[in-house]
Amino acid sequence: MDWLDPKTWTQQFEAFKSAPIILLPTLGAIGIAVWWFRGTVCKTKIDALEGRITIFEDRLKLAAERLEASDKAKADVDLEFRRYKEAVAANAGRDALIASEARVETAIEHVSSANNAVRAVLTALDIQTKPPALGTPTLNVVESAKKTRSVNGD
Repeated sequence: MDWLDPKTWTQQFEAFKSAPIILLPTLGAIGIAVWWFRGTVCKTKIDALEGRITIFEDRLKLAAERLEASDKAKADVDLEFRRYKEAVAANAGRDALIASEARVETAIEHVSSANNAVRAVLTALDIQTKPPALGTPTLNVVESAKKTRSVNGD
């Protein structure tokens, strides 16, 4: 049977016209089955994507929390360094300067570990190893973190 031949289409149309009571319900049942199958497949894909979105949102919240801790640690470094400068300006004793220097070093170590924690969470968010296909929505982690920080009032 040659599907490009107009005679084939004419014969098929004649067969359809001679038995529409049998063919119309059959075509309707096939259409309903295809529609149901499409919905089932799409629902599975939608559920999977919603699960990924939930995971990304949770990780983004964690990244925002870690970023907040990093900002607090940076503020602590600024405070300790300011205290150290004041101690130097006031000609504090050697022991006081050594203690102040140790507090500054500890604060810097806290900033470093907080920044590493932020980096680890953001690296976990970027799980794609290849660029997304055209038309696929992407997640810009840095912009999302900035938006989260601006919403929180930071």
